[in-house]
Amino acid sequence: MSQTKLFVYFLPALFLLLLFMIAAFYFQTHLAVRLRLLPDHSLINLKLEGKNYQLEVVHQPSSLTLGLGRRHLDQVKGNGMIFVLPKKQIAHFWMKQMEFPLDFYWLVDQHLVAKTENVPAPPAGQLPATLPIIHSPVPVNLVVEIPAKQKH
Repeated sequence: MSQTKLFVYFLPALFLLLLFMIAAFYFQTHLAVRLRLLPDHSLINLKLEGKNYQLEVVHQPSSLTLGLGRRHLDQVKGNGMIFVLPKKQIAHFWMKQMEFPLDFYWLVDQHLVAKTENVPAPPAGQLPATLPIIHSPVPVNLVVEIPAKQKH
């Protein structure tokens, strides 16, 4: 085979194979990227601390803002919600219009980096300006909210 034919056929095929392998690795290791491809409010299964959870995926701005607010416990899809943030950042949440306590799991991709447990729902009538803000201790790109009494 001449060097020209080798260059014309083999090198582009090798380049495409390498590109495919990089893309496959990226999508396999970056959960946030995969979740952004799903429609908002899709359900996924995720294992956290050895427990399996079915979680509602949210990544649209309006869904990220509302979260589980305005829902009764029996209106939660699956076991809770996973928030796909637009970038790795210190996440800020509040309990506006929440009717039940929550556990927050702070993740970087699939890796649990911290959790905040049993954050109470605010008393009825509490003014939004007086609600405490819950922060992730480090920059994260995924946050899971699970009703606090829902341990598997």
